[in-house]
Amino acid sequence: MKRKLASVQKVVSVDPIVFKDNNGMEQTAENIERIQVLGWTLVAQKGEFRLGDQCVFVEPDAVLPERPEFEFLRKCCYIDKNGFRGFLIGTSRRLGIISQGIALHISVLGDGNYEIGEDVSNVLGIVKYDPPVPACISGLAKGNFPSFVLGTDELRVHGI
Repeated sequence: MKRKLASVQKVVSVDPIVFKDNNGMEQTAENIERIQVLGWTLVAQKGEFRLGDQCVFVEPDAVLPERPEFEFLRKCCYIDKNGFRGFLIGTSRRLGIISQGIALHISVLGDGNYEIGEDVSNVLGIVKYDPPVPACISGLAKGNFPSFVLGTDELRVHGI
């Protein structure tokens, strides 16, 4: 099954970010808040999403193309190496909150009627980032994955 790097999803929770300042006093973040999409925790601009809103959820390891609507990512995520040029989405930490991916406003898709769960990676020109294999371990694989090790068809564990 091909991984959906970007899909239309629903925001399932929106919460303020509370943190302790240098004096140990609890503060609420002024410009950002925590949202949840598909069990993933994300940090978003305050007021950008409300509970139940549709959004475009972009998973970690996705590279967004250089387009005007993604230019706000240039300072933190721009890469130009190994044949990849664009904005690499990853996992980051802001005010102690781990943000796994990014939620974009549904308007980045333009006109169209998209359903929840629909893969929109191709619509946005998003590709998966595969870093090159380091030269020190290149060619050292001894065979296939062992058959006696239990596997699963789950993509990954997250949102625990």
